[in-house]
Amino acid sequence: MSKSFAPLTHPIGFYPVVPTATWVERLLGWGVHTIQLRIKAADHTPAEISAEVIAAVDAGKAIPGAQVFINDHWQLALAANAYGVHLGQEDLDTADIEALRAAGIRLGLSTHTPAELARAKAVQPSYLAIGPIYPTTLKVMPYEPVGLER
Repeated sequence: MSKSFAPLTHPIGFYPVVPTATWVERLLGWGVHTIQLRIKAADHTPAEISAEVIAAVDAGKAIPGAQVFINDHWQLALAANAYGVHLGQEDLDTADIEALRAAGIRLGLSTHTPAELARAKAVQPSYLAIGPIYPTTLKVMPYEPVGLER
């Protein structure tokens, strides 16, 4: 059995997901310490994405206790020595999980079904995200909201 990913430094608490490094910097300045940078690749060039990831990681490194997670772009996060990476289920098939673990990067995984939850738990990530809890208009979801009762 593989070993667990590094634990989080602090409880997650309020966890905004933002589209730019500027938002990461702004929220860190407001005292928010756990933030996810989620860049939609279709809207940016690879160079722009790389610059955003590096800026967000650097902003997090400048604030003691900051937990900045990079969504999806695990190669860039690994190269920048990011605090953490957040991946979806589809990313588990292509991401170099062992390289992330060996680098000490924290890993968060999204789950939507009991089967995905079991698969994610086997990776032993730093945290698991479960959802959607409520309906969303941000993107098309192939899953029904799980609600609070489950």
